Amino acid sequence: MLVVQSWVRGCAYGVLLFCGCGFDALAVEGGCDDASPGDLVITEVHANPDGSDGNREYLELFNATGASRPLSGLTVSASRMDGAAPKSHRFVRGAIAAGDYFVMGNASPASLPAYVDYSYGDGLGSLRNTEGLVSVSCGETLIDRVSYERTTDGRALQLDGRLVPEDALNDDPDAWCAAEERVDALEPGNFGTPGAPNGLCEISVLEGTCVDEGSTRIVIHPQPEDVRITEWMPNPDGLDADFEWVEVSFGAKAD
Repeated sequence: MLVVQSWVRGCAYGVLLFCGCGFDALAVEGGCDDASPGDLVITEVHANPDGSDGNREYLELFNATGASRPLSGLTVSASRMDGAAPKSHRFVRGAIAAGDYFVMGNASPASLPAYVDYSYGDGLGSLRNTEGLVSVSCGETLIDRVSYERTTDGRALQLDGRLVPEDALNDDPDAWCAAEERVDALEPGNFGTPGAPNGLCEISVLEGTCVDEGSTRIVIHPQPEDVRITEWMPNPDGLDADFEWVEVSFGAKAD
């Protein structure tokens, strides 16, 4: 009887694959019910490899929780920026340790690059080079989503390495940049940091802002009496050019 049951299961498994359901159809229903928005954060998208996309496309997730996060039952999707023409893949295995990265790619399981942890095969089709959107969800619950207007040939889009990955932070297009050439080399012509902390993005200084200890803030213009000359040496003993000085106090108003 056990032999018959095993044969039936094997036939059912074969039918699923034959019908195109593949491994997605074998995922356990409700396997991700404990997942919450922001548990996983999309931190890198390599949608535009140098030359033919081939098996070089990948997505990177970060586990923002304090515990290992199983992936079974979660769905990763890719579409146009407006959500049209979506394609998806449902995880059937895998887990991400707390505070760790997980890389999934379009290479087949037999030819995964060393830096890719999981294959979604052709489930997502080709990731869009412009006006794309990728997301991770559990049923109707959105875990994280990232949209992008354009990519750079051969360079992965990365969330700024200065930032602690959070689902709110990666909504800001200014928090993303292309991986640096000659620094984050995966192979000739392709650059990224899959499975590792991201590189740093160049800080853009907007009009009316300044960079203060690595962070951008609004410029605070001094008001009358905010700045005072409190001491000066106009006539030093010796060469004036070497010993003259002025002392200024900032932020202190006169009585």
